[in-house]
Amino acid sequence: KSWINAELNERNSHITTFNYEFNWTGKTLMIQSRCIDNKGYTQPSRKKFLKEMGSNAYYHFNAITSIKLKSNGTIEHIYI
Repeated sequence: KSWINAELNERNSHITTFNYEFNWTGKTLMIQSRCIDNKGYTQPSRKKFLKEMGSNAYYHFNAITSIKLKSNGTIEHIYI
């Protein structure tokens, strides 16, 4: 529903990790991450990516990532 800036960790040419602290109430929720580069390009949604690139573009998949945090504390990678 909203996007909040996260703190980036050390960057390299392949992977950049990030941290974002929040007060989890114990309810199931969805967390998504996306990047915006220094030229203003924002990662596309999974739906938009698949529409443009097709469903066989796994090696270059760069769409928004979605995780479900369940009320019991387990996480699950989900596709939206």
